[in-house]
Amino acid sequence: YAIIGCISGAPTLFLVANVCWLLAAFRPDRDPGLTQLLNDLAWLTFTTQVPYLIAQSVLVALAIFFDDGTRPVFPKWVAYFNLAAAAAFIPAAFTALVTEGPLAWNGALSFWLKNLTIAVWIVAMTVVLAQAIYREGSKLVAANHNPMELKKGIDKAVQEIVKALQKASRPTKSSAEIAQ
Repeated sequence: YAIIGCISGAPTLFLVANVCWLLAAFRPDRDPGLTQLLNDLAWLTFTTQVPYLIAQSVLVALAIFFDDGTRPVFPKWVAYFNLAAAAAFIPAAFTALVTEGPLAWNGALSFWLKNLTIAVWIVAMTVVLAQAIYREGSKLVAANHNPMELKKGIDKAVQEIVKALQKASRPTKSSAEIAQ
C-alpha cells in the first residue's frame, strides 16, 4: 500500500501544481501579485514531489531485500541501485527552502542530478522488469504451460491497454489543434 501511495501522491501534487498555473494564466488582467502568488504556489507544489520519489526507491529496495525466494524477481544490485537513486534525490527535497545555488529548483543538484537520476532509473528499471517478465514467462513454458495461451494472454493485455489509450485520446483534424 505504501508504494501505491507513492505512485498516486506525486501525480496528485502534479495536478494541483497544474491547476495553480492554469488559474494564474486564466485571467491575464488579474493583479500581478496574485498571479505571482499562484505561480509560486504551483512551483512549491511541483517541487515537493521529491519525497515520493525517495520513498518509492527505498520501498522498491526493501521489497528486493526481503525477497528471500530461491530465485528472487530482481537481483540485489537493483536494490542498491534504488538506494543510490534515493540518495541522489535527497538534495532536490530542499528546493522549497533555497532560492539560488546548487540546491535551488534549477540548481545542479536539485534539477540536473535529480532529472538525470530519473532518466537512468527509468531505463534501468525497464530493462530489469522486462528481464523479469521474460524469465517468468520462460518458467511457465518450462513448466509445460501452453506458450500459445501465454501469447494470447499477452495479446489480450496489449489490446486492453490500446483500447484504454484510444479511449483517453482525442482525434485531431488540423495542426492547429495539435499545437494547442
